[in-house]
Amino acid sequence: MSTSSPSSTRVTSTKSTSADASTTPSNSPPSATGEPSPPPWPAAGQPSNPSSSTPDDPKGDGERSGKAIAACTNNRERARLVAAALRDHGPEALALKYTDTAAAQRMTALVNEPRKQLDEVNKAFRIGMRRLYRTRNIG
Repeated sequence: MSTSSPSSTRVTSTKSTSADASTTPSNSPPSATGEPSPPPWPAAGQPSNPSSSTPDDPKGDGERSGKAIAACTNNRERARLVAAALRDHGPEALALKYTDTAAAQRMTALVNEPRKQLDEVNKAFRIGMRRLYRTRNIG
């Protein structure tokens, strides 16, 4: 049975002092009031001019196409509207996030050349199913 003496316990303070704060580097110089000034660039996800186009709507025409889609009464009409926009203007016709651009390009290729794209999908599906079947039978 061992006992520890109070002298063997070490305690450190985590409080910062004014000397510590003055040596801490900051991203922007302090203003006259001592507060850091805002950076010269807009914050992430915020355009410099809120009324201009956003990354989600680079052309600024998403509101118009959104109203047309909202006016449709069923999904078939919406799909026809989107297919017509892709056929006529390409993937740029849709107001998309950057992460959806590749999907819009694939949809455009499907609308323009359906047989070719469906053959590629069929080929990829067959390859995937064969791989699954082979790995199932190996073990």
